[in-house]
This record gives sequence, structure tokens and C-alpha cells, in this order.
Amino acid sequence: MASSKTLPGDLLTPHQVAQILTLDIKTVYSKIRAGEIPFVDLSRRARRVRRADLEAYIETRVRGGHQGTTKTATVDSLADYWTRPSPSSAVPSRNGVTR
Repeated sequence: MASSKTLPGDLLTPHQVAQILTLDIKTVYSKIRAGEIPFVDLSRRARRVRRADLEAYIETRVRGGHQGTTKTATVDSLADYWTRPSPSSAVPSRNGVTR
């Protein structure tokens, strides 16, 4: 459960959530509307997701793995992973020319 004290850096925009989860923004809004991802309603058009709530949502989505071993992915570790540059930014196309 999230603590009662929420700091400004603990609130994420739906766009940040989409980037962290590598989902389309429409999917994130759909999950928010469906109540799958809890949100803070700041105004009629401003919704934010608490970092702790997103981490709890991620934990509920974990499948498989080995019994007895747990590794908790945090929002920060996921954001770091997905924002790292790829080993090779040049991607060869079908005709062999890099783009």
C-alpha cells in the first residue's frame, strides 16, 4: 500500500506510464478508465498515477518465474531499462542499406 505522503516526483503522467510500460497511450487511458491502474484525479483533465500504485500494478501482472525467487521491478528500474540506447542504433533494411 502506498504511503499517505505523496511527493511531487511520485506522480506520473499517463504519458510517462505509457513510456515506462511500453504501451500505447490509448491503452494506458483505457486501463485507467477500467480501474486497472489507480489514478489521482487532480482536475477534470489532469490525472496522475502514483509511482507506488504503478509498481503495485506491475507486481500483479508478473507471470511465470521460478518458485521461491522474486525480483521486484521498480518503476525507476524499468524506466532506466527502456531509455537506455540500443547497442546498435543503425538498423539495416531489407536491401542491406542502414537507415
